[in-house]
Amino acid sequence: RLAAGQTLEKLEVLQGGWGDLCRAINGLVQEQREQERLRIAPTGLAADAQPGAGTQRTVAILLIGCASISPGYGQTRRPSILAWQALANATRQIAQHHGALLQPCGDAIMLVFGTRGERPVDDSLLAAVAAAERLRSAWQRADNSGALAFSITSGSVTVTTLPGLGCCVLGTPVEQALHIERLALASPFYHTLCDEAAYYALRRQQLQHWQPTEFRIQSPEGRPQVVYGAMAD
Repeated sequence: RLAAGQTLEKLEVLQGGWGDLCRAINGLVQEQREQERLRIAPTGLAADAQPGAGTQRTVAILLIGCASISPGYGQTRRPSILAWQALANATRQIAQHHGALLQPCGDAIMLVFGTRGERPVDDSLLAAVAAAERLRSAWQRADNSGALAFSITSGSVTVTTLPGLGCCVLGTPVEQALHIERLALASPFYHTLCDEAAYYALRRQQLQHWQPTEFRIQSPEGRPQVVYGAMAD
């Protein structure tokens, strides 16, 4: 049953040689369970650090999309399977480097910074910007087809663990990141777009290359919110 990967209850430890065998089998069972727990744990989040249901965190979100071609303003094509797989592989390495949560969102990929514990959101945003720059440079060096589009948001999310899926986050910053990512894919002028909350935090860090765009999204209060962008090269 162990060789087949099936579950096995803990054995009662006897005396003598049989007791030694029972202890060895119990050790194998424990190791098997630990491997299964690590298998479903999210990238960048240690198994013993997974939050419980409904944990609130203030995080920075980096959502990465890829357009296979951009023939003109407002016209994009989604990536091929090979391009999407290459993007997933590169993003996974970035997630491990920064200790970020990796979560797919349709045909985009999301990195969440700040799920491990309480962390200043400014630090998480700086990590998100650094991850975007590193991923964009690696993508260009690899001469992959298609252009990457990044959206960055920040705010409070609910972090939870779903059976069979591992750790994931839910909340308004995720919805806004998805909305902004679609705008970024449709615009050839900006390589990264961000919401107001992320912009003001990044401005405090003296990152002045952001500028207001013509895009708007709805804020949690229902008012139009300016989207800020970093110009494409």
